Amino acid sequence: MPRRRRLLLPALCSTLAATALAGAAPAPAAAAPDIRVGVGDQSIAMFDHAEFKELDLRQVRYFVPWNVMGETEQRHRMRAYVKKARSEGMRPLIHVSTTTFDEKKAPRPSVARYRKDVGRLVRYLRGLGVRDFGTFNEANHKTQPTWDSPNHAALFFQEMYRAVHERCSTRSCRVVALDVLDQPGVERYIRRFYDRLRSRTWQRRAKFVGIHNYSDVNRDSRTRTRGIIKEVRRHNRGARFWFTETGGLVGFGKNFPCDPSSPASLERAEKRAADAVGNVFDLARTYRSSGVQRIYLYNWFGNDCAPNDRTELAGRASDERAGFDAGLVRQDGTPRPGLSEVRRALRGSFSR
Repeated sequence: MPRRRRLLLPALCSTLAATALAGAAPAPAAAAPDIRVGVGDQSIAMFDHAEFKELDLRQVRYFVPWNVMGETEQRHRMRAYVKKARSEGMRPLIHVSTTTFDEKKAPRPSVARYRKDVGRLVRYLRGLGVRDFGTFNEANHKTQPTWDSPNHAALFFQEMYRAVHERCSTRSCRVVALDVLDQPGVERYIRRFYDRLRSRTWQRRAKFVGIHNYSDVNRDSRTRTRGIIKEVRRHNRGARFWFTETGGLVGFGKNFPCDPSSPASLERAEKRAADAVGNVFDLARTYRSSGVQRIYLYNWFGNDCAPNDRTELAGRASDERAGFDAGLVRQDGTPRPGLSEVRRALRGSFSR
């Protein structure tokens, strides 16, 4: 998810980097990955953008605060987004998220409050035809209320699972049980999450796991994605993985500089981001045999590395103040080099 997060360089030793991932060997070169590609963006304007329509994608992702059903404006915005996606023949993944992106300050709902609010949300969205839900976006990041409590993340998953599957079969609907950023400590967080589920039944139900692998794809690394997959599969050998948020950083903090006043700087940053988008597809190919099924690139509209006034959903403005820019097109809608990487993948072994 967007934001103010600090991407940290992998710090594992070369011995670990060379260690084969048990049960996660690269797919044979001749195998054609059946991996679906989508885009996450909070702007409904994406659907009418000519470059987006040309891709003919079937998967989109949108995140909402856990209390969205009590927030009239945001609920209407969510409804409009879902109805537009469905009218275009797309399958939206709706991901529950925080109400504020202030680090370590987000209010955490009680399990009873989550059950009530998210239960309402699921009933509402099922009526609109939504079949894919995420329990809690980027659960281990410090802008989320679950950042220090994998126990709550596990309990919230159980409530989401019950809410979704009492209305929709496991064949028709999907629940992203756990959604994590590839930051230090992620394996420990995953372990504690699955331990809290306790029973083998619930561990098996926690089948779909979301990965936000910004660090790996922008550092040309596999270390953290590999570590996440390995740890999850220790608890659930049948796990499936979605890159629920990933992409090439045109600009973010000191490590990914971009000067919006300099055309040369912007050009270099866009080329660097395009290489990272290519890394997304390389990683997906590598771990296809380990259960990677979907990619949601974040996001569509960039902000040319500078803040702007769009405040379409909680957290959007904070991204822009931090200079977070991973857009596949510029603020004015003109395509960036990263979009060519997406087109190339769709002409090859990836599907819509």
